[in-house]
Amino acid sequence: MRVHGGRAKETGFKGRDFSSNLNPFAPHEALKETLLSCEEVFFNHPPAYPYHHEALLAQALDLHQENVCLLPGSVYGIHLILSCIKPSNAVVPVPTFNEYERICGCLGIEVERHILREENAFKLCLGEVVSKIDHGSVVFVCNPNNPTGYFFGVDEMAGLVRWCEREGAFVVFDEAFIDFTDKGKDTVQQVVDSKNAVILRSFTKVFSIPGVRLGYALGHPEVIEKLRELVPSWSITWPALQALEVICRDMELIEKWRKRLSELRGTLVSGLKGIGLLPFPSAANFLLVKVEGVSSESIYKALLEKGIMVRVFPEYPMLDCFFRVCVRKEKDNEELLDALREIL
Repeated sequence: MRVHGGRAKETGFKGRDFSSNLNPFAPHEALKETLLSCEEVFFNHPPAYPYHHEALLAQALDLHQENVCLLPGSVYGIHLILSCIKPSNAVVPVPTFNEYERICGCLGIEVERHILREENAFKLCLGEVVSKIDHGSVVFVCNPNNPTGYFFGVDEMAGLVRWCEREGAFVVFDEAFIDFTDKGKDTVQQVVDSKNAVILRSFTKVFSIPGVRLGYALGHPEVIEKLRELVPSWSITWPALQALEVICRDMELIEKWRKRLSELRGTLVSGLKGIGLLPFPSAANFLLVKVEGVSSESIYKALLEKGIMVRVFPEYPMLDCFFRVCVRKEKDNEELLDALREIL
């Protein structure tokens, strides 16, 4: 079963959607206008593979094109990587993005869960996870992790990559939320020289374009070339490519949004603590929140009655008293806090 947030549209929900971790300040007007006026979809196939647009992205990221592979969404990259490296098993720290386990299950890859502990703030400890890695393993690290928000440090990344090189394993760093941190350039340097690691990224969250399906992989030229050959022809659409042109031109907006969302996150953390809740530290645009002695399902239903949708995690029993909320604009965040005060 595919269990995710951001289901307001498909469920007919009309209220405030805090379950979808999208940047509330995006998309900006230039990107909206581009997507609304994309007439190429009616007349022309997109490129079989968009080398020109890949070069634009590499330039915008200050990287060599040989280190970049465009994808029709970063989740597609999970499928490609597993098809490419053919691992014997997968190590998945949980709780995390549940597509890693689902896709491995579809491909018949045995999964070993590495349980992150609440008493350790759900931190991923390098010394613990490497004990699970064997020759032929693939390990998934969502960074910052969804839903906990924890950022696995740059030094820890380097140590994990070295361990995988030594053991003949492979590590996938899923950085769908990296643009909400200031570590994007630092993390890239940990993988581009290694044949045992890759980074997956997406523009879905920071530019708020979930329906466009636009992502990319970063890594060693040999890894990237293998992934590029597996990308289906014509799979990256004209709307995605035209959106990418605008994004490459307007990358400076990310820093502006990051600073504002960091301020809003801090205010929301204070508000949640002020009503007796426990938000866990987060480097992303969302917060994992604990409600002592109250089931997540009851909180979910009570908030839904007040026109607010949050994300809960029936797939992870260890999060029964937790819910996740996206950081939205100030007025929306205040409405969330008011609703929680009334419920509690």
